[in-house]
Amino acid sequence: MFMKRLLLFVLTLTILQGCKKSEPEPVPTVQTEGLDIKYDQTKQLEVKLGNEVLDPKSFFWKIDDETVGSIDNLGVFTAQKVGIANISIFNSDGTKVSESTITVSPYSTLFQEPITSWGTPLQNIIKDEKRKLADRQTYRLQFEGENQQVRAVAYELTLEKTLGFSILQLKDTPETRLEVMTFLKERYQYVHDPDNVSEGENFINYERTKLVTLIDEKFLGLSVIYTPYDNVL
Repeated sequence: MFMKRLLLFVLTLTILQGCKKSEPEPVPTVQTEGLDIKYDQTKQLEVKLGNEVLDPKSFFWKIDDETVGSIDNLGVFTAQKVGIANISIFNSDGTKVSESTITVSPYSTLFQEPITSWGTPLQNIIKDEKRKLADRQTYRLQFEGENQQVRAVAYELTLEKTLGFSILQLKDTPETRLEVMTFLKERYQYVHDPDNVSEGENFINYERTKLVTLIDEKFLGLSVIYTPYDNVL
C-alpha cells in the first residue's frame, strides 16, 4: 500500500511539473521606463540583460518615428518634438531583439490645440470640440477658452461649411508670450525668419500639413493661427 501511494505521489508530481509553463528566457532590453526627456535634450540609452548593462555598440538601433527623435548606433537618443516612438534593437544578422517605447514629454501644456483636420464638416467640429460653444455663425464657430490663459477658440469655415482654418486667442501677458513659444517649439519645426519678411512667428508640422503662426494683431490680439500648409515657406 505504501509503495502504491509513493508511486501515485511521484506520478502526480511529475505531471504537475510537466504542466508548468517554462519561463521565457530574458532578452536584452532598452531601458526607457521612467525617463523624462524633453524636445531639446539627448539621452544615452542603456541596454540591460537582467541587472547587467550591455555594450550599446553590440546592437543595431532603429526608431519607428523620426519626427519624435533620432537614435544613433551608440544608443544616443536625440529628441526633436513631443510624442511617443518605439525604439528597437537588432542583432548583427538583422534579428530583432526587443522593442521599447520612449516618450518625449512637454515643458508646457498651456492649451489644448484646436481641430486641424482640414475639410472637417461643421457638425463634426461641434461634436469633436470639447470646449463650450459660445457663438455660431454661418461660416464661423467660436468656443470658450478652457483655462484663464485661453480667451477663445474659433473655426473659420469654407463656403461648403467645412474647416478652413483655426484660431486660438490667448491672454496677453509676458508669461504667456514666453510659454506659448516654448509650447510651439516643442511640437513643431520653427521657421526662422531673420529678415522678418513674414508676419509673426511661423512653425510647420513635420508632416507638412499645417502652418502655425503666432501673431500679435490689433483685432485678434495674441493668437495662434492654424492654416493648411501650402509650401509657401
